[in-house]
Amino acid sequence: MKKMNRLMIVFILFTGLILLAACGGGDTTTPEPTAAPTNTSAPDTPVPPTATPVPPTATPEPTATPDVTAGFSTFESAESGVKVRYPSDWVSQDVFGFLMFATNQELFDNPNSVDEGAIALIISGDLMDLETTDPMEAFDIASAEFSGDDQVEILSGPDTVEINGMQVAKATIRTTSDDGTEITGIFAVMIGEEAGGVFAAFTPSATAEQYLPTFEAMLSTVQLSAPTVTDIGTTDLPETEGFLLPGDVVENSVEDEDGDTWSYIGLEGEVVDITVEPTGDLDVIVDVLDAEGNSIIGGELDDQFGTETITALAFPASGDYYVVVKGFAGGTGDYTLTIVESGTGSSGGITPTGDLSVGTAVEGSITGDETASWTFGALESDFIDVVVTPLDDDLDVVVDVLGPDGKSLFDEPTDDSFDTEIIPVIIIPEDGLYTVTVTGFEGSVGDYELLVRATNNGETHTIFFVSDSSIDEADEEHQFPFNALEGDTVTAIIEPLETEFDVVLSLYNDDTDELIEEVDASFGLESHTFEVPESGNYYFLVNGFDGSTGTYDAAFVGSETVIYELAVGDEVYAKFGEGALLQYYLGGDPGDTVTIMIEPDPDTDVVLRITDLDGNILVEDVDLGFSGEAETLEYTFGDEGLVIIEVVDFWEVLGTFSLTIE
Repeated sequence: MKKMNRLMIVFILFTGLILLAACGGGDTTTPEPTAAPTNTSAPDTPVPPTATPVPPTATPEPTATPDVTAGFSTFESAESGVKVRYPSDWVSQDVFGFLMFATNQELFDNPNSVDEGAIALIISGDLMDLETTDPMEAFDIASAEFSGDDQVEILSGPDTVEINGMQVAKATIRTTSDDGTEITGIFAVMIGEEAGGVFAAFTPSATAEQYLPTFEAMLSTVQLSAPTVTDIGTTDLPETEGFLLPGDVVENSVEDEDGDTWSYIGLEGEVVDITVEPTGDLDVIVDVLDAEGNSIIGGELDDQFGTETITALAFPASGDYYVVVKGFAGGTGDYTLTIVESGTGSSGGITPTGDLSVGTAVEGSITGDETASWTFGALESDFIDVVVTPLDDDLDVVVDVLGPDGKSLFDEPTDDSFDTEIIPVIIIPEDGLYTVTVTGFEGSVGDYELLVRATNNGETHTIFFVSDSSIDEADEEHQFPFNALEGDTVTAIIEPLETEFDVVLSLYNDDTDELIEEVDASFGLESHTFEVPESGNYYFLVNGFDGSTGTYDAAFVGSETVIYELAVGDEVYAKFGEGALLQYYLGGDPGDTVTIMIEPDPDTDVVLRITDLDGNILVEDVDLGFSGEAETLEYTFGDEGLVIIEVVDFWEVLGTFSLTIE
């Protein structure tokens, strides 16, 4: 019964046609009195026998009517206006006014791993908010919607019955879940004196004979009253283009500055990826709002000119949410919106203790030799940092990151210090669910904080790596210059390769030679992220503390308009930004020859050229290549001393590439 909770949400939408469509409009009619039904799902009342009674000496013992609801528990909610009995070994959940009952919690939490069991849903509303108070007419309204595509088959009914003073139209139906599992269930519309509602319950068809009597028994116990809160998605909600469900891909057009709004029913802990791909010149802005209109992603997303992606969005609570798509500066045009589940469960047989939202810290505990694991969703070529900070002095953490295949992304887990462990600049190799594992070194225990964050505050467009750089003298210093604009962000990460080598990282203004900041936070890895206060030239400086020497690896990260100075042997990974242009300085003496090799992703066609500082093209790759084709450019220095490498995304698809210099 995979994704059965999503089928329940479909029925929530259909119920909206009955319970909410007429809110604020139309007259409410009083149902005509109906004759007492001859068919009821309530336990039969014993009827006096009509046959000639046998002599008193042969009077049989009365046969008790089986009570199907024996052993049931009672659920009652004044707020929802619902009282119902359900099997005591089932679990219940109140999801923003929608009452859910299931054979196990996994049906609520992780439907993708469930292929058996049963689930039931009850929704109620105030009688004054109903579109109709005729149960058969209400059933027909819903039936026209959910059977219009021939995906729902009515096996029996609808029949009109009376249950606990309510007029009820019910039917047995059969449909198919998202993964192709055939399911059978009961769908019923209930009209009482003060309230109306819908009862829906389902199980895989293979177990229908087992669970249909339970569904009938539950329905026979339902009692509705006027709910104390009647705003189940009411008149103040924004007009929407429609409802979204996981797996949906919709195409639409932004036609005015207000943009489009799409409704989504999110469940607490559910994690989704949302992608909006514009067509033509439309620059899309995306936001996700809660029912009060507050952004749950920290404000409107407009990271680049092309496709905008919200990765691993975890809904903080169950309720109504809205995906808003607008055009930058009131722009209009077509777009494609996709929403998919980021995934549940972990690779490699590890069960996650929770899903991570990138940029949000969580806390956990190590209580023994066990491995704690956390999952997060990421897309190919994302740049991610993992930071684990012990909160107890005795805890020494060991950290690893596993890919979607359950294998580590590294040669060995990270245990560089007794304090905070940082795994910086993880280049995500493919779309999927990744797992962070945390263990205590040699059985150490305690609490810790885990943060998975976007490298360089999400402003990452260029990362270049320096390997095995050596400081051999006590007074030796290494400079890494760059040019940046006001508001750019840059990050430097220095990792000593010897335990006794203590590095110091400093940031200087190259125009004034002013020291801006110096970092020597620990004996191991040093990292610093800096927001440029004004446009100009800067450099990072690396040296050994108190004259210590050794080798180190370094990574330098910069946003789109940062221009780092590269050297032979450097390796660059980059993602194009809105301008589809990235630049790098390269220095050399007259007569020096360098070879620049660049490899784009399969969908990206790059143009590679070298210019002087005035923008004059000195050499350019003029071969007409194809998307994904590697390019090579050789250059011999004249008297320029410093030149600029320009990499252009020819088709402006805002793809990725790697670049090396030999």
